[in-house]
Amino acid sequence: MAIPERDEEVIQEIKEAAQVLFRKYGLKKTTMNEIAGALGKGKSTLYYYFKSKDEIYEAVVMDEMHDVFAKVKEAINDAPNAKEKLKAYSVTHIKTVKEKITLKETTGIPICESFEVINKIRKRYDLTEISFIKNLLKEGVESGEFKPLSPNDIDLLAYTVVCSLRGLELPLFVDKGYPDIDLRIEAVVDLILNGIAK
Repeated sequence: MAIPERDEEVIQEIKEAAQVLFRKYGLKKTTMNEIAGALGKGKSTLYYYFKSKDEIYEAVVMDEMHDVFAKVKEAINDAPNAKEKLKAYSVTHIKTVKEKITLKETTGIPICESFEVINKIRKRYDLTEISFIKNLLKEGVESGEFKPLSPNDIDLLAYTVVCSLRGLELPLFVDKGYPDIDLRIEAVVDLILNGIAK
């Protein structure tokens, strides 16, 4: 069932007001009262659309995840072949996540405070990301860029790529990452590509 346009507008206003407060004070210190005050509405309005502050936070993070995928898709559309698409996917994905984490860190709010919530949302995206990588791998096999791979190999490799990206993301959350994160991403992707390239 579609949400009426006015309700969509109010939901977006709530998320935008909450996002400013989450960046300023963090998840734990932001209250429903503060969100309602920033919005210029009563708390009852918030509770009409969201059950809790955590649910609002999840909605804000989901929007950020959609933004990550939008940037990744744009980078892939500009890539000329499957190999470059896989590189563009990996590099753009990590860079966009890093930018979002850096933005949160510049507010002085420790990102690890909300890592559990973010990780829960990330798990929802795992299947989407695995499917996305599988399609890139299939494209490379069909175009002759990659060696012939069985469906099982494609599944396993797609899962490995997504897990590798998660592994590279983790230091970004915990200790602001490695100074040479871009080189590490390229090295991981090159290792994978060297194994499957014709």
